[in-house]
Amino acid sequence: MQATTLLNRLARAIAWRRPGEPAPAPARKPEPALGAGLAGAGQPARDYLWRAHLAGHPAATLERFAGQLRDSSAATLRRRLRLVDPARPGPVRLRAARGDQPAVPLAQIDGTTCGPMTVVVARAVADPVYAWWLTSAGDAEAVARRIVTEQRRIHDQANRLWPSRLGTTPWGMVAVLRQELPATRYQWWLVDDTDPASVRSALDRAGAAVAAGHPVPVLVGARVPRHWVLLLSADPAGGALVFYNPTGRTVRLAESEIAAGRLAGLSWPHLQAVVVPRG
Repeated sequence: MQATTLLNRLARAIAWRRPGEPAPAPARKPEPALGAGLAGAGQPARDYLWRAHLAGHPAATLERFAGQLRDSSAATLRRRLRLVDPARPGPVRLRAARGDQPAVPLAQIDGTTCGPMTVVVARAVADPVYAWWLTSAGDAEAVARRIVTEQRRIHDQANRLWPSRLGTTPWGMVAVLRQELPATRYQWWLVDDTDPASVRSALDRAGAAVAAGHPVPVLVGARVPRHWVLLLSADPAGGALVFYNPTGRTVRLAESEIAAGRLAGLSWPHLQAVVVPRG
């Protein structure tokens, strides 16, 4: 059975799309705490504070986060808030709040948690308050434990009915993203990678989303869906896309490679679904 047929049947069986679901709420006016924090911060801190606002944090959280940003050096901000650098393909490692601690791999804990690890990184990319918390543990072992705990928590949320040993479904991914990133409404789209138009449409949607600051979970596989990865950035001019693979690496691929089913570095060869914001 083709993977797209299998996913379509499963989706219809659980009514994954709700009729009449409301559109995303319009952007809110900036909180007073955000304005005060922006006034006293440098450009990198201003960018992170604005992203925290867009992630939906209340005034009290923004005010506290603004103070943490102002008290931190540019190097500290990079280490604690830029968990994955799209410009540096290769192994991804995370450092604790204390800079003298060894780095720990930012990777899934077993063969069933690629989906949860994708969500962890997606939230860390979109929500700098969450990224700051992930790296707030003082030593490397504590950071590693926090990453493991988060994967298990998210795995439980995403698989309330679906057996966890079978991984995370597209509708489970959408449901958990709604909880982890409530300011953004996600939906999933099937991709038939034997149809160039389907691949082109999926890449266009995914590229537009990452250009707007939204990381995009991507489902890959062979005959059936097998593995989640995260699209981090897209270069419209060069046609290159950068993915985080939860095995613990960033991978750069040309769009032509994806269209041809050559997903070197993403564990499986075929693009099967993308999860993008609505609208």
